Amino acid sequence: MGHLFVISLWLFWAVSAIQIPQGTIIPVSLSTSVDSEKDKPGKRLSAKVGQDVPVPGGKIRQGTRLEGRIVSIDQAAHTVVLEFDTVRMKHQTIQIRTSVRAMAAPTDVDSAQLPINNIDDRGSPSSAWTTRQVGGEIVYRGGGHVLAGMRPVGEPVPDGILARLRPANKLPCLGETYGNETPLMALWVFSTDACGVYGISGLEITHDGRTEPVGQFALTTEKKKVHLYQGTGILLRVLPQE
Repeated sequence: MGHLFVISLWLFWAVSAIQIPQGTIIPVSLSTSVDSEKDKPGKRLSAKVGQDVPVPGGKIRQGTRLEGRIVSIDQAAHTVVLEFDTVRMKHQTIQIRTSVRAMAAPTDVDSAQLPINNIDDRGSPSSAWTTRQVGGEIVYRGGGHVLAGMRPVGEPVPDGILARLRPANKLPCLGETYGNETPLMALWVFSTDACGVYGISGLEITHDGRTEPVGQFALTTEKKKVHLYQGTGILLRVLPQE
């Protein structure tokens, strides 16, 4: 009887285990800071998922921890290379490779979660607010849609938005899904065409992780050092494992 219980439990876990297909978008908020002057390669990084991410077998819940590390620091070139490669859930840990599509300063992340009309919306519940995503799209949370201009591109949910990723026009940032046909991705505070760096002066994504070295992305600054504060928003995309 005990063996049957163990087998049944294993089968239940195997069937219900979360899968993260290539092409999945995972929006996160940095829990650790990055400072190219003070930090050393190998420093462990942590981030929290910004909104529930729908995936086969269930969802990656808001607040789930992603882990990574500082791969290298080039002081002369003012460049830091980072990677996020582990999703650590309550009953499951999944190894992934990711590229970066967009980043936003904590102030931009916070602004995207506040109503555009502070005075008009002050007495309204957050579910009725009109907000502006990082990248400029407008979210009508009181029964409306996510709009790019006058065009609906997604739907609001309590902790963010669900939308189909769109190719960016201004930067070499593609909307490919690597065969993942999930119609709506969790984009949290980011617009559907968000790409590059927002609100962090002088910082640029010089390697996004889609090409060798796959899964590692490089950030370069015009300033003295690369500095990412806790709360920095990052829009990650899961890459093929091989």
